[in-house]
Amino acid sequence: MVACLDRWRHAIIDCDDAGLPDQVRDIESMSRMVYSLTLDAVAELESRNVAAAAGFHNTKQLLAGMLNLSATEAGTRVANARNSRGVAR
Repeated sequence: MVACLDRWRHAIIDCDDAGLPDQVRDIESMSRMVYSLTLDAVAELESRNVAAAAGFHNTKQLLAGMLNLSATEAGTRVANARNSRGVAR
């Protein structure tokens, strides 16, 4: 995946002005798909209670520690993951 993204980066640099807006739209679309996948993974962490097994109090703390996120950003991801699966807490 890293190699693919690296090739994409070079394609952006080599892209003409007319094609650049399409590149930006494609990147935004991909970004949204990756974020959706991230939320699926976070929801799975939550449903399996991986945080407790890893020595954390909750998934928010696990994400903050594992990904070097602020507590606010980690909490937002957990809340969004819950909302994406329709889980209220």
